[in-house]
Amino acid sequence: MVTTRQLDQVVLHIIKHVLEGEHDMVNNFKEAGLINIVSVMSMSDSHLKKVKFKNGDETTAPRITSTEESELKLIPSYLNWEQNNYATLPDNPVDLIDTASRYRFNIFLCLDANGRQGNADGTVSYSHAVAFESERRNRIGYYDPSYTPPPSAPTTTPTKCRSAAATALLNFDKKIKVSEDSWTKLESAAEWRNWKIKHLAKLKLADMDDIVDPAYQPPDPNVDDPDEVALYVKKNTLLFISLLDSIATNEGSVIIKKHSRTSDGTAAWLELTNFYDKDMSAVTRTKYIFDLICGSTIPRNHKGLAAAIDKFRGWVMEHNHFCKSGEAIVGNQELIYLERYISSIDELVKTKELMDVQEDSGIGTQAVQRTPEAKIAFYYRQAQLIDAKNKTALIKKRMINASISGTIPTVDEVSLWDADSTDTSSVTINSTMMELISDVEASYEVYAARGRRHGQMPNEAFQKLSKNEKAAWLLISQDNRESIVTSLSKSTDGKVNPPPPTTNEDPRIPSAGISSHRARTTNVSIIDENGEMPNVPNDDNTSDRDMNLSIIGPMQARSIAASNGIKSKPPFVPGRFLSTQNASPHDL
Repeated sequence: MVTTRQLDQVVLHIIKHVLEGEHDMVNNFKEAGLINIVSVMSMSDSHLKKVKFKNGDETTAPRITSTEESELKLIPSYLNWEQNNYATLPDNPVDLIDTASRYRFNIFLCLDANGRQGNADGTVSYSHAVAFESERRNRIGYYDPSYTPPPSAPTTTPTKCRSAAATALLNFDKKIKVSEDSWTKLESAAEWRNWKIKHLAKLKLADMDDIVDPAYQPPDPNVDDPDEVALYVKKNTLLFISLLDSIATNEGSVIIKKHSRTSDGTAAWLELTNFYDKDMSAVTRTKYIFDLICGSTIPRNHKGLAAAIDKFRGWVMEHNHFCKSGEAIVGNQELIYLERYISSIDELVKTKELMDVQEDSGIGTQAVQRTPEAKIAFYYRQAQLIDAKNKTALIKKRMINASISGTIPTVDEVSLWDADSTDTSSVTINSTMMELISDVEASYEVYAARGRRHGQMPNEAFQKLSKNEKAAWLLISQDNRESIVTSLSKSTDGKVNPPPPTTNEDPRIPSAGISSHRARTTNVSIIDENGEMPNVPNDDNTSDRDMNLSIIGPMQARSIAASNGIKSKPPFVPGRFLSTQNASPHDL
């Protein structure tokens, strides 16, 4: 049976503006007996059944959808969530008509159990601890700066019998609190010292200077007088409010926000003083950095022009952080100091001259106007380009030096590029000695018939060494190897047993200019289908042929190892040994 009582305004607001229900939903609530906020907060399954079905009869068609039913179940949790995020009960109940809305209900639905700060199943109960923190954060009740405590009831306890903490709490409540506009603003780190003196003076007038004393110990709620604890809570909260109203620097605001949840003014004050007092004095630091900006130039032994400009821009950013309001280096002033800073580098000076010419309206058909920021960015790009050219030249130079070291090691170009462009000791050369042993052995074989090269030991001695011994020998420079071979090979009569190194570095065969002779020599290098050398008819020049085989044999062995990466020609076609620039599509 539908009750004749009307729904109160809060329940009507919940139906229309939170659940967004129609007129039928109002009748459903009346039928279920949900006519006031108390009945809604104590909603049970029987109430839900009566809202969903006519007279609670489950055999009838449902009057609300399953989504509306699940939302209706969460209405008590949502109302508790709104109260927890406002203040404590019963002194400060939340005004649901002004606060509750579909928008905030959707936010509540999106939060998980942890976000709602409720129970593990997602429901929310009233929590005095959470509501108390919200009351402090929202400055409601006792935490409102304009709060005036009600007159105390008459007491029969003589004043002299009250505790010292109770007397101090009473006196503190009677004091006139400093308003928000009375706190001095801290807008720059350079103003910290003066601001700190003024703020401490105002805290002393408000009888709050004791809690910012480094030696102060907060009272223990479990041990000390409750009035003393209450006095500390009030002072600590008002201290936090004073810092929140006065700190306007970026770093200080971050520190204040860290303590906004607890409203712990003592902890925020301690962190602020540690940040500003223990750092270098802002005024001294600003002057030091300004001198660097005005009087420095890029040194000749710089570690990269782009890095030097980055360092300069870091000085400017740090100066602007510590300086007073209105003294920041920006725009044309920063450009002037930067052009003075790069005046020692000829390449960047030429860049400045080029931009000056482009901006001269008397030269050319149209002048190019650039903003100071664009010019600074252009200088930085030019510095990067110059650094890249210097590193490229350095890499090429070191590659050449590595290639003529005798062992032709592989140079790690990535390590060279990342290395300091002026540090010659930071080169990383990845020598693949064991992979080059076969090449060196082939070289010994080639020159065995024509004399040894500079820095080579006799071929028969070299072939007796193991791979590791050959690698260790090749790590010695050519000149030192030659000195060792010469000094250790002298006979008792002072003569040198091994012949001196040949001066002819051409490994080609003598009298190889005749085309037919070359053709016969080339054909000898081709292996038949059975993997054997074919006989060349009418070839009486066997000595030349044998010498050619000693040359081409090592080339074939090296070619087999590298043939996997060369697909244009078969591995034993001599034309494949030509460089990429000289390669021909036709077989020899």
